[in-house]
Amino acid sequence: MFFLHGIRGLCKSVRIPFLLLPPFFPPISGTRQGIISRTVTDLKVIEHSGFLYIGGSCSLYSFLFFLPVILRNSFGFSLVMAFCLSAPPAAFSILYSLALSWVADKVHQRGSFAIANCLIAVAGLALTGFLDAPAGRYVGTFLGMGGATALISSALAWGQNNVRLDAKRSVLTVTQVVCAAIGGIYSSQVFRQEVSHE
Repeated sequence: MFFLHGIRGLCKSVRIPFLLLPPFFPPISGTRQGIISRTVTDLKVIEHSGFLYIGGSCSLYSFLFFLPVILRNSFGFSLVMAFCLSAPPAAFSILYSLALSWVADKVHQRGSFAIANCLIAVAGLALTGFLDAPAGRYVGTFLGMGGATALISSALAWGQNNVRLDAKRSVLTVTQVVCAAIGGIYSSQVFRQEVSHE
């Protein structure tokens, strides 16, 4: 359904007739456009989607994209072993995120857990990037992926709990998903071969 809305908007922007599209989609009213513009410019939405969610998604996608490369080039593992060793940090991050989300839900503290997850992810990235010992760097991948995954889930819940209206909450969800996609695109393009570590 959302796909058809997107096609309709694309056709409208390039002035293509709507002959092939179903007529049951109403146009966006002025009230909904006002809610969308107010929500996108709201500082809470920018904070929850722009900073927290995109920060977690950038670091998580960086780990997911480049951990096999790091394990192969920096640690000296074979290709098969590098891919096998990239699975345990991802599994740990899922379990860590579920456990931390449950604890945050029980104590009703989303913000402090989001900040703690930021710090854990930064510590894991620092351990992975700057240590010389392979064991310490591998432990850093667990911390980095765990903190980033838990940051994404806590930022999503924190944002949904801090926005009152259903329409604003829907717009917040869309901006968070868009920021996650931007984070994936950014993290896949930020490391280029010509600036790689030898």
